[in-house]
Amino acid sequence: MVVGVLLLGGCAGQWVKVGNGEQQVQAERYSVSLPDNWVKRALNDELIVSRDGPDLQQIVVRAASHAKAFPNIERESRADMLPSELSAMFVAELKKKYPDGLPSLKIERDEPAQLDGHEGFFLQLAYSTDSGVRYGMLVYGAASEKGFVSISFDAPLIHFFERDRAVFERTSASLKLL
Repeated sequence: MVVGVLLLGGCAGQWVKVGNGEQQVQAERYSVSLPDNWVKRALNDELIVSRDGPDLQQIVVRAASHAKAFPNIERESRADMLPSELSAMFVAELKKKYPDGLPSLKIERDEPAQLDGHEGFFLQLAYSTDSGVRYGMLVYGAASEKGFVSISFDAPLIHFFERDRAVFERTSASLKLL
């Protein structure tokens, strides 16, 4: 029994190929259809999906209770929050994840958007790494009665961002809040 628990614990966070045809994933707070021939990994409250590796492109679906919506800035979400409040907290949370506060982060678009019929936000961001690689990021987020859900895509602006943007848009369109 102990060996079984250790073996299962070692499986957490492993990359698994998404099979032939899109794969539907059902979680506690959402369901989403993943792109064919990409790989996925579940880690804590995030589902990470990539084609060529997370440094080249990744789609991240994150779902958390209201109490754990923004842990780095120690803020909660609520189902009745304005889209502008949610997007501001998302950006603050993103900056707080980086030791230097991500000083290169630029907000190119910040507007209300629907996420599966829920009032939410859409962000288009750009930032640079310490090595000078420029990334683009797209984010949809919304709060429901069950918590906060976001789906984001980031990739280097050179080649990968535009190549895989349509895949992100199809994936985000398939996201259903439960």
